[in-house]
Amino acid sequence: MEEFYKKSLLAFILLLVVDALLGGFFIYRSYLSLSLLPAHDVRWRAIADGTQEGRSTIRIQSSTPEQLSFGFRLADSAQSPFFSAGLQLEDSKGKLAHLDLTKYNSITIRAKCAPANSLIFSLSTFDENLSKPGNFLTYRSPLTFFYCSEEGGMVSPGPDPACDVRMVV
Repeated sequence: MEEFYKKSLLAFILLLVVDALLGGFFIYRSYLSLSLLPAHDVRWRAIADGTQEGRSTIRIQSSTPEQLSFGFRLADSAQSPFFSAGLQLEDSKGKLAHLDLTKYNSITIRAKCAPANSLIFSLSTFDENLSKPGNFLTYRSPLTFFYCSEEGGMVSPGPDPACDVRMVV
């Protein structure tokens, strides 16, 4: 009789282990994570306050479609010194391309900064009734402020009901 209980306990433990492994696997697979960048040409764009007679600079040190490393220096010569780094998608002819993100319900980036700083993450969205292709001032741009440190962290723009993330640059 004791042999039966040992085999039953062993079978029960084996079932628990298999159940835990399958549960973990299915939970992992339920959180889909994909690269947003399609097979288009991808170009990083850097802007500083030189357009406003400032002397701030930004220099892209290295870039790939998934990663950007840049250095910047803010100068107080402009009234409001700034810099910006953005990702642009281009089609095979070098023209601005849009990316349809309606099948996604969230977008998250990982950011690391040295030294630690506060930054803004903005996502330009194209509204067919309002936006003019290529004129970014007419695009809706939900944004979020976030603290960026050397340890890094995940950043997601908050949901904006007034903004349809259909066509994103």
